[in-house]
Amino acid sequence: MRKTVLRYSVLVSAIIGVGLAFSLVLAVPANDSGPKEAASDVSAVAMTLAINGRFEGALRRFEDAAKLDTDNAELASSVKLLKEYLANRSKMDQGRAEEYDRAVARVQRCLLVIASEKFLAKDDLSEKLREKLDDALTDYDGGGAVSDLADVSTEKASELQTKTLKDVDQLRKNVEGTVKLLKGDKSEFSQTYNKLISEFSKRCDLYNNAWRSVKLGSKAERSVAIKTLWPLQYDQAVALGDIEAMTAEKPWRIAITQIRLAKQLIGESVDVSKKPWYAKVVTMVSEQGEKALADQDWHEALSAYWSLSELKRGDDKLRAKVKICRRHVRVLNMYGKDEEEEKKKSDKKKDDPTDEDTGVTWQEMVAGADANLVEKAIEKLSRYVARVDYRKVAAGALDSIKILALTPEAGASFPKLKDETLRKKFIESLESMGRDIAARDRVSQMDLQLALNGVLRASEKTVEIPTTVLVVEFADGMLERLDKFSSMIWPHDVSEFQKQIRGSFVGAGVQIFKEPKEPLKVVTPIDDAPAFRAGIKRGDLILAVDGKETKNLHVSKLVKLITGQRGTKVVLRIKRDGRSKPFDVTIVREPIIIRTVKGWRRHSNGKWDHMLDKEAGVGYIRVTQFADKTAGDIKRELATLKADGAKLIILDLRFNPGGRLDSAIQIADEFLASGPIVSTKGINSAEAGVRASSTGRGKGEFEQGELIVLVNEQSASASEIVSGALQDLHRGMILGGRTYGKGSVQKVYSLRWDPLAQRPVAQMKLTTAYYYLPSKRLLHRKPGAKVWGVTPDVKVPFTPRQIRYWLDIRYNTDLLQEVEPKQLTAELNEQLRADLQLNTALMLLKLKQLNSHDSAKVASK
Repeated sequence: MRKTVLRYSVLVSAIIGVGLAFSLVLAVPANDSGPKEAASDVSAVAMTLAINGRFEGALRRFEDAAKLDTDNAELASSVKLLKEYLANRSKMDQGRAEEYDRAVARVQRCLLVIASEKFLAKDDLSEKLREKLDDALTDYDGGGAVSDLADVSTEKASELQTKTLKDVDQLRKNVEGTVKLLKGDKSEFSQTYNKLISEFSKRCDLYNNAWRSVKLGSKAERSVAIKTLWPLQYDQAVALGDIEAMTAEKPWRIAITQIRLAKQLIGESVDVSKKPWYAKVVTMVSEQGEKALADQDWHEALSAYWSLSELKRGDDKLRAKVKICRRHVRVLNMYGKDEEEEKKKSDKKKDDPTDEDTGVTWQEMVAGADANLVEKAIEKLSRYVARVDYRKVAAGALDSIKILALTPEAGASFPKLKDETLRKKFIESLESMGRDIAARDRVSQMDLQLALNGVLRASEKTVEIPTTVLVVEFADGMLERLDKFSSMIWPHDVSEFQKQIRGSFVGAGVQIFKEPKEPLKVVTPIDDAPAFRAGIKRGDLILAVDGKETKNLHVSKLVKLITGQRGTKVVLRIKRDGRSKPFDVTIVREPIIIRTVKGWRRHSNGKWDHMLDKEAGVGYIRVTQFADKTAGDIKRELATLKADGAKLIILDLRFNPGGRLDSAIQIADEFLASGPIVSTKGINSAEAGVRASSTGRGKGEFEQGELIVLVNEQSASASEIVSGALQDLHRGMILGGRTYGKGSVQKVYSLRWDPLAQRPVAQMKLTTAYYYLPSKRLLHRKPGAKVWGVTPDVKVPFTPRQIRYWLDIRYNTDLLQEVEPKQLTAELNEQLRADLQLNTALMLLKLKQLNSHDSAKVASK
């Protein structure tokens, strides 16, 4: 028996390395006590492999253990569980490899398009192909057909089926017709284009054949149909995208995007920067950026440099160029509209209701801003997290004003900028102030305030740009040099900012979406909000709000129309599939509380069931953000889960951007019996920390029991504090992807107060400290940093296609108001299969439960 046990130790050593193998040899002592004890030792090794994410090795060890103890039901169940998991994961891994190959192929085809530039320029062939393809797509309306099945009646589903079949057939014929422009040509471009057309035709046939075969008679059948049709629709769309890339006016944009995708898909296993196509595309995009800078094509330059900066994170030169381009684009978007033309449009709008309202003007955006607000903001800079380089900050403020003056299109809003003599004199004044500040031995807050005054005087003597505009541009440029999280909250933005902070507002309670010149569409009614109770459904079209048609109003104005004072009424005119005529719904506005805590299964009354697997006792809590009521909601749900028999918890913080620090601390405290949770420290603030059980909330609801926390690249700030503390204190396993790295503290200062309304008129958000985890790790991702955020204990990658698929399913299961229990169960099962990260977490918890005695043995060793 001694030789048998040592053999397993050697096998493990071969898999996971000498260091870990040494500890595992200790965990598998040589003994002659029989096969059952040996099986227990081997399964302990298997659990160590599993909790380190080495699932194939874990399966082999469990199979070996099961052979040693053939009567052990737990070992047999462990083998079955891992086999099922790995079969699903294998398909997901294969999908990721296929997506990588597809992205690389598209990069190479874009390079072919660029190499064929002379051929495509002949007789304007590229433009003709592009126009022909655009014409083919003009009348195609089948892109959302599959998702539409979730919300239509049986009759409408049948109509949708007929229409989709017809539309796809016509699309295929139209796209195939584009090859006539290449008739007789044998170039590599033409051969490649023809192959892509053939592939697209094949995908259309597969898609249509599936539409013909699916059953649509009930909601359950339509749910199955969606599962069948979705990947085929996606493949058809990808094939069409491949053809569009061959006709793209700027193929370099597609190429750099696909390289970023390839890098994301392949992870660290392959260094894509070593691939020959990588260097070609990067060089080409860099040249495009330089050319765009020289031509002052700021949108083009921003596109090039932003793409490169995302690909080459940490490159300070690229980051600087992105900032310059972004500010130019901001100036163009805010001030680059001719006032006379806008007035003509306004006059035309009175007579032409088809002309859509463009939303907020620059005058509205800067209204209420003045020099006094900026002076108060400058005074607050002494509270910044680090020592402020006032020379750098002043340069940022002056550069911002200079960019405004250097942008010719800004003359549309500020006519005297068109006078070259006045504009040149103003710019010379700015440059003179900049040189003066750069030459000083020491630059202070006073110099920054003097620079502001100097800008106002120079403008008054020359170009006469409104003071409101100058102070906004000065302050924004000043704070931009500090970090991307410090900012001014101008009077125009205060109301929306307060809504975000409170996590509540007064209105009907609908999330909405709008396309130009189209009616407002309901994305989802908010749980238990007035719109939800009034029967508003996902997919409803809001044709009018209080009699005002929505299709020609900007979404920002529509939001103002729907929101309002508590107790007042708003009338929505609704158009819904399955009903022949629009109808009015009267809703009484109420405070809308955004529910930030969600569970696994949503009941028809909007309430959540948080039990993911009742038999295994696994609870599931999803937190979408950290707001006022989040901690209380989680405490309540944890108590309910414990009462229902949950012994294992999955806390899902994916796509959670953060929120209130106190909420994050209170939530971490629910899982921790003792120890530090987080500390903050800045150059102007002493270190301050919070410990578990010091929040005044009493004993945590889940201080013991297995816990897995799900995170991804969109988990930020408060999400990182919770997951990082639980990881550092060894309270739970972190699973998913590395988090965002937003570990800075922003304090909001009121710069002016309205005593009558009892609310701030203007505010400033300033970074005052950094968050540090219990191990003193800095969460924040500083420029050039290689380590940041929370790195998961077990990495489980996702591709964009896979994320989109399971999020689409979750979207449906989150919002279903009227659904048969069997259909909901089927959709949730598919959601669990498709969500590989959640699937992995559940598998690990069940595996730990099956092998609790072996898990304890590994831990004790």
